[in-house]
Amino acid sequence: MDTCVIVPSHINNINRTKSLMCCLQSLVNQTRKIQIYLSISFETDLDKTLFNKLIEKNNLLNNIFICIIYQERQTSQFRHIDIVVDIIKDTYEYVMLCFVMMMIHMK
Repeated sequence: MDTCVIVPSHINNINRTKSLMCCLQSLVNQTRKIQIYLSISFETDLDKTLFNKLIEKNNLLNNIFICIIYQERQTSQFRHIDIVVDIIKDTYEYVMLCFVMMMIHMK
């Protein structure tokens, strides 16, 4: 594989976790299989617990195409990217970034 995708994420509420699950499912379901590096941090222990439950429920925990890198403290998206790039810099020719955005319905 010469290409991978980095998904940097800081989780601070359940809606963000749900958006992240949709993103990961979409990436995993692509026709061309690609390695996914999720670097993630959490606002609270509860956010981390809910994430772990959802990732297991969605059968993403043991997916060979997803590598989850947990950060111990709140980490900016760009720092998440730096951390992963340091790990993979000699492995891939191309790196894509996928940012998870939350949609807010305003009425």
